[in-house]
Formats: sequence, structure tokens, C-alpha cells
Amino acid sequence: MADLEEKMAYMKNQPSTMLPEKEEVLNAAISRVDVLEQELQATKKEELSKAVSENGLVESGKESDGKKASDKE
Repeated sequence: MADLEEKMAYMKNQPSTMLPEKEEVLNAAISRVDVLEQELQATKKEELSKAVSENGLVESGKESDGKKASDKE
């Protein structure tokens, strides 16, 4: 049991290391996530711009409908 405790203590004191291959895969995944986040932000910005533009068209359509109704009176 003491031998096992010594081995555990030794392992605890060792710095954790990552294989270079695993680190490379992890860095590639992080880079891909960064690219996807940028694409998502660009898409959100485009969609928001479209929604604002469409809302403006709808609002201007309502205003012109309102003017037409008041012109009829």
C-alpha cells in the first residue's frame, strides 16, 4: 500500500503534459471554433440588417396606407 501511495505522490508532483499531436488537434479545433464564431457574428449582423430594412419597409407601407386612408376622408 505504501508503494502505491508513493507512486501516487510522485504522479501528483509531475507536471501534466500533453502529446504534441493532441495539442495540435486541440489548437486546430479552437481555431475552427473562432472562425465559426466570426461567421456567426457576421450572419447575425446581416440578419439584423435585413430585419431592420424589412421593418422599415413595413413601417413605410403602413404610413402610406394611413395617408391613403386619411386622403379618402
